[in-house]
Amino acid sequence: MPVTKSVQRMRQKQSIFSSPLLKLLFVVFITGIPEAMLSPIYLIYLQDKFTTDMMTIALAFFPASLVAAFLSTRLGEMSDRFGRAPMMAIGLAGSGIISLFMPALPSVIWLAVLYTLSAIMWGLSEPAETAMVADLIGDDKLGMGYGVYDFVENLGFAVGPLLGGILYDTVGKGMPFYLNGVILIISAGWVLLFLRHKPTLKPEISLDA
Repeated sequence: MPVTKSVQRMRQKQSIFSSPLLKLLFVVFITGIPEAMLSPIYLIYLQDKFTTDMMTIALAFFPASLVAAFLSTRLGEMSDRFGRAPMMAIGLAGSGIISLFMPALPSVIWLAVLYTLSAIMWGLSEPAETAMVADLIGDDKLGMGYGVYDFVENLGFAVGPLLGGILYDTVGKGMPFYLNGVILIISAGWVLLFLRHKPTLKPEISLDA
């Protein structure tokens, strides 16, 4: 007489909104706000600070594009080897530290260096984040899980641009970068505190013959 049910059957009975998933979605929303906050003002800020020559700015972004093109797979594999939460935390914290230095950059060369490092950090955190969604939900409800994940992320993207524009005009041109850095570093700590241990599914006892 069997005494356990399959993991697949257990997952079907579980709610998609587990405590670890809600904690992950909180991070997704909070980090989505500063990421979107910088999007509409980034180019304006660079033109105000460095140069209006678009070719020079494009060349500064070029190394980061190479990183994204050729290292994405290798960076994504890091979370498979060392764990989702550690790589996600390293990527978020690294991106946050880089953002804090952005307003003080002395030249376009330093912009190219830090933007490339930022691309590496996001290459570590974003694949780990999406992979964690699959780890927490399971294959049977993965479509719904990614739908919720995308919805929460886009909520952050909806709030961010308005907030970034207000801060840029009223508080200071560097304030969106500082706020972004602080939020990302705090989020990295949140990930290590609450998402470091992957939950395990315990078998249910069954008296079925």
